[in-house]
Amino acid sequence: MTTRIQLLALTVFGNVAIAALFFWLATDQLDGQQKTNLENSALVYQRAWNTASSESYDLSIGMWHPQTGTFENRSIWKSKENFLASPDEAPNVNEENPLYESFRRGDIDSIATLTDGLFQLSIDDMTMSAVFVLNATGALIHCMTAYDGYGIDPCAETAKYNFEQLDIATASGMLSKRRSERVPVKRGILRIDDLSSDEESSLYQALYIAIRDDSSKLGTIVLAKNIFEALESFEYEFEIKAALNFDNRTITLNNYYEIDNYSGISDDADIAGEASNSLREYKDMLLVNGSFGATNVSLEASVFGFPLSDFAKGEEALLIVLRDQTELLEAQDKAMASTFIYGAAVFTVVVLLVIWLVSRIEAAMKDAYDQASTANREIQSSINYAAKLQRALLRAERMPDDFKIDLTWRPRDVVGGDIYVVRTTDNKTVIAVIDCTGHGVPGAFTSVIARAVVDRAIEDDQINTAGEYLSESNRLIKDMLFQNESEEADSDAGFDGTVCILDRQTGCLEFAGANSSLFVVNNNETKEIKGNKKSVGARRTPNDFEFTTQIIENPSGMFVMLTDGVTDVMNELPRPIAFGRKRLMRLLKSLDTSEPKLVVSKVMDAIDQYKGASPLRDDLTLLAFYIDESDSVFVSDLATIKGVAG
Repeated sequence: MTTRIQLLALTVFGNVAIAALFFWLATDQLDGQQKTNLENSALVYQRAWNTASSESYDLSIGMWHPQTGTFENRSIWKSKENFLASPDEAPNVNEENPLYESFRRGDIDSIATLTDGLFQLSIDDMTMSAVFVLNATGALIHCMTAYDGYGIDPCAETAKYNFEQLDIATASGMLSKRRSERVPVKRGILRIDDLSSDEESSLYQALYIAIRDDSSKLGTIVLAKNIFEALESFEYEFEIKAALNFDNRTITLNNYYEIDNYSGISDDADIAGEASNSLREYKDMLLVNGSFGATNVSLEASVFGFPLSDFAKGEEALLIVLRDQTELLEAQDKAMASTFIYGAAVFTVVVLLVIWLVSRIEAAMKDAYDQASTANREIQSSINYAAKLQRALLRAERMPDDFKIDLTWRPRDVVGGDIYVVRTTDNKTVIAVIDCTGHGVPGAFTSVIARAVVDRAIEDDQINTAGEYLSESNRLIKDMLFQNESEEADSDAGFDGTVCILDRQTGCLEFAGANSSLFVVNNNETKEIKGNKKSVGARRTPNDFEFTTQIIENPSGMFVMLTDGVTDVMNELPRPIAFGRKRLMRLLKSLDTSEPKLVVSKVMDAIDQYKGASPLRDDLTLLAFYIDESDSVFVSDLATIKGVAG
């Protein structure tokens, strides 16, 4: 795939991704606003219905409330007053309430006569839908009805009632002993079912009024007003369609008789079924918030649900309001289509503009790529040639033949900053392992300087000890790179490393270290001989600093020199851990051998296994040599190691 096609593909997919993101954000914001609007609308409809149902209640059965009804109707419920007597006759008649007296005697005929006299006018003009009289056990002893045609006749023989229990100890009117004269009363929803299932169930607002004698209950009078009249007016006023959910059923007013549809929703739509589906889908929201608002795509309508009454349990009876949203949905579709068309037009213009720009850029990029490729090939060729030179210089070192020695050199990159020096004269063998500042090309440049100064120090007849080699190298580097004054120096190049000199005349082994150590393995013991904590050539190392020469008399065993690239190898853990000196010393101790080649091989195998696929962090050099003198004695006490300056 060409760069041009890749750029075009990136542009197309990038713009599509951005457009999709903005579309998703806009849709999500619109959905959030719509959800908030629907929830607020649900609350508005709920308040409107509560107002409508309360108005229906106040103009019907609410007028007979013992505490809030009309003044003349309140006297009916006072047990110590005779509501039948006129104000002039009251002093001459029995003060006891005749209705209460009839309940005390259990005189059903008298109770029926009195209730007929009280409520017949309201029943006849249909301001009240039904009156039910219950005895102390809750059994129905008298029934009156206006029967307005909504479902089952309340007084039919097949009528089944779900009268609520009126606890006179907790009902309104029994809040304290000081109000003991007040009448217990309760408001709720009454459902009447047809045992024969021939007629639909009917729903009423109900006012339960307890007839009591002190603390004992004599009976209950239930005044009822059907809900459907208020519901029909509610549909007309707000141009909606209403559905009722109770007893796991959802019905509309059309279940009772044909009425006009003011909502705009199609008469052929399954309104009750879709309302039931919406209720099941948003039942959890209803239980948490007390109402819900949603959009029903099948009906193209908004659906709102809430309890039918504040005086009934939320799940007992629910009102579902449906409002046509066809025009709104069509407007949203048109707006979405317009947005899509405009977006497609802008997208086309952007793509064409990008094609033109890419054509211009591609030519410039090709020219730049060709130039960069040529430069890269030249640089890589130079680095590869430098690597050949570096390896050639290292291979030029001649190993002594009077003791065993082996090493490995592994740069992190093509070239590296580690070098080693092995020089043998008639009386001495000088071995140096050097870790120069940096790695890669900078490290390789530094290694050239380090080799030059070490060679110069070795060739100087006035320099004889290992410490003097490092001290002279320190002075030469600092002079060469102008690193004597730290504030004026442009670099801080130098090296860490170890120098060992095997003196064949004295039979001693000299060691000096710059931030490096010599490891000695003999008689199943591993010792670390540490050098000075200074770097050669560094700004912080004084120009006249003298590195310490440590002398090992009668040396014997395996001697290991290395750069910190060996101990700094990391494993593959998420939080990597270095190989470390302690792990190295344990490994060296376990290698009971006089073969340096085997030591180098085992250490490198352990390192490769430890790091796994992790790359090297630094250049790595490991050198081991073995001295075997039958008359030498290895002394573990480091006190036998002499230290001299210079």
